[in-house]
Amino acid sequence: MGREPQYSLYELPNDSISLQVRALSLSEDMSLLSSKNDELLILLYEWEDTGSMQAPLAQWSLVMPARHPGFIKTLPMNPASEKSWVLLLLIEIDDDLSGEEIEALLRPNLRKLIAAFEDENYTALGQLLGDQDMLGYRIVPADETLPFQVTLTGRHKFDKYHYVISFSPKG
Repeated sequence: MGREPQYSLYELPNDSISLQVRALSLSEDMSLLSSKNDELLILLYEWEDTGSMQAPLAQWSLVMPARHPGFIKTLPMNPASEKSWVLLLLIEIDDDLSGEEIEALLRPNLRKLIAAFEDENYTALGQLLGDQDMLGYRIVPADETLPFQVTLTGRHKFDKYHYVISFSPKG
């Protein structure tokens, strides 16, 4: 019996990746006025130390209902460069903009956005995101062996959230 092939974010089979998103606590579950669902945007970028960011390697918009807090989806993904890093960004969508419109607004300001998030500067986050909420980010090496998980937890205003995003090769 042979060993399963090892893949990373720069050597994806069929140029796609399988993401599983599980919510252990939704960010919208405490608000009396909310739908109790989280409308999410997941963005994956090749992280570069200098210069502007290119188009995302992959993006996924989804609605995470409180009654069914888990999804699996295979996404087309442009493989990252072998010696690069991959930025995972998790955004909660709070208006009627599409994922593509939000991504176009975020991309030129990703470094400012991450700095504001790290500093818990909600004024700057509001200026950069509008009505959207940043729930977290991670920067992982592109040679990270699949499968692996990223856990994003925190509190935004009055709502706690806890998400686990699992990466695995399509298959």
